[in-house]
Amino acid sequence: SFVGEYKPYLDLLELASVCVFALDYLLRLLTAHHDPTFASKSLPNLRFVFSFYSLIDLLTIAPYFLAIAFPGSVVDRYDEALRMLRLLRLLKMDKYIPSVTLIDDVFRNNAVPLLVTGFAASVFWVIFATMLWMAEGGDAVATGDNGITQAQRFKDVPSALQYTLILLSGDYPLCDFVFWGQATCFLMCLFAVSIVSIPSSIIASGF
Repeated sequence: SFVGEYKPYLDLLELASVCVFALDYLLRLLTAHHDPTFASKSLPNLRFVFSFYSLIDLLTIAPYFLAIAFPGSVVDRYDEALRMLRLLRLLKMDKYIPSVTLIDDVFRNNAVPLLVTGFAASVFWVIFATMLWMAEGGDAVATGDNGITQAQRFKDVPSALQYTLILLSGDYPLCDFVFWGQATCFLMCLFAVSIVSIPSSIIASGF
């Protein structure tokens, strides 16, 4: 396969790129007292370490070296998943691309309405999970190919939350509901449209 044939070269390329970013981080750490952002403050190097962009760099670099230093550890076992943290470096684009900064400004200027909408969405999430637990908690008929019953899926409210979240997103992998479960899903469709449309309109109006 392609990965098997070129894995040594890909590993070498990864090592080189991580080392370049690590060297860049170390140089910026050592010269933080010359950075206008930190120069006039006490403990500039420490302030640099805990700054937003520095933490992003650490999250993208540290897992690679931790996996090498501690083989078999949690970091090593989930190394492939932790590599996704490197996508966080895209957040640094707002320093160079004005449009990214505009998106950030829209979210900050509309923080309160978005927080209120998020709180309302969380409340409805819990309410609908409770309703599905009450409706489907006694349904012992197995659905799907895995033989799991609705009563097992919705055995309590915490268990129902994960399935309710999927249903609120508009995806319906489960469809064998009792009558009251179907009625709840109908209400969920109506509220889900409202919950999505309100923050969407807030964000759109911010531009």
